[in-house]
Amino acid sequence: MNNKNISSVILILSPSIVLVALGMDIIIPCIPAIAKSFDAPFALAQWVLSIYFIGTGIGQIVIGPLSDHYGRRKIILGSIILFICSSLACAIADLIGYLIAARLLQGIGACGSTVVVMAVIRDLFEDKNTSRAYSYVNSVTTLAPMLAPLLGGSMLIWFNTWRSSFYFVALFGIFAFLINYWYLIETNPKFTLAIKPETRNFIHDYKEILTNSEFQIFTFCAISGLTGLFLFFSISPILMIDKLDVAANVYGYYFAFNFIVYFIGNILSARSQNRVSADMTIQIGSIFIVCGALLMLWWNYTFSLSIAGLMVPTSILSFGIGLIYGPCMSKAMNPFKHIAGTASACFGAVLYCSCALIVAIVMQYQINSTLPFAITTLCMGSINLLVVKIHSYRINLCKP
Repeated sequence: MNNKNISSVILILSPSIVLVALGMDIIIPCIPAIAKSFDAPFALAQWVLSIYFIGTGIGQIVIGPLSDHYGRRKIILGSIILFICSSLACAIADLIGYLIAARLLQGIGACGSTVVVMAVIRDLFEDKNTSRAYSYVNSVTTLAPMLAPLLGGSMLIWFNTWRSSFYFVALFGIFAFLINYWYLIETNPKFTLAIKPETRNFIHDYKEILTNSEFQIFTFCAISGLTGLFLFFSISPILMIDKLDVAANVYGYYFAFNFIVYFIGNILSARSQNRVSADMTIQIGSIFIVCGALLMLWWNYTFSLSIAGLMVPTSILSFGIGLIYGPCMSKAMNPFKHIAGTASACFGAVLYCSCALIVAIVMQYQINSTLPFAITTLCMGSINLLVVKIHSYRINLCKP
């Protein structure tokens, strides 16, 4: 770590980087099995997913300032210990309420490792090297959503229990802990260079962020998009595994395909913004979301439930979500370069908690078709398109 070589730093941090996605995605194929195991309705079992997102949202607000005050090394080790212990608690839970509570703690622990990783990179690198390091981080992060559902579904078949996935992530957490314990040095300038950080009023900072209209508009746009992705996480295993009898390990391939489409949308979004504005990119992405939702509605009313009726419209939706996520985050964060870390934490907390709550509300309805998915994404995509149009119109009016 001392020579600040990017590849060696990313290699050390990689196990910590994937904890959030691994803890989330490996359990997605197991939701129907969890519901049956506890004889619980899908609406309740779905909280195993939603509460994890809420945990990652809450964790971002708290853990960032803690790592500034107490140091990166202590907080990442503590976060991973929390992740390991809560993963084991999930594995042995005998009531679904205990499982949901443990998942909240698991989300906080996983989020803590990711927040500290980002802080470590900011500590070690500057300017161009920081961008390169974050690019490597994003590359590592994309592996978990593509592979974790395949692994979770396969383990469910091999061991005939959803608990095996939680034991696996606990073991992986131990591996991440050992790597950090042996190789991660303290990088916080407060401890390494005896630099006293600027004292800030975080309550005032959060108030400044949350009351900013630019932040409100584009955070809402991100919520309206990412909710569609979270709905796919929650609804697709019920429809495909429980209703359409797709094997849990085969489901992972469909999940991976959808994530690849989302990832392509992210890549093209960056290129699109070299030619058109961020607002226009968000509008184009919103149109894809609306079109995907409309196609899903038409398919639902014209044909019976099928894999194609779920996956084809969802692919269009996911591509649109990939287009809008990057520019939404950039526009929401743009006014807060002086408190970028706090703004990032606030954005993540509002985004994940809001998406989780919306999905939890939708999942209260019986999931027998794609109708709840289609109606929700159509409404949010349409509102999103309208909001961005109005914002762009106002910006143009203000130009001389």
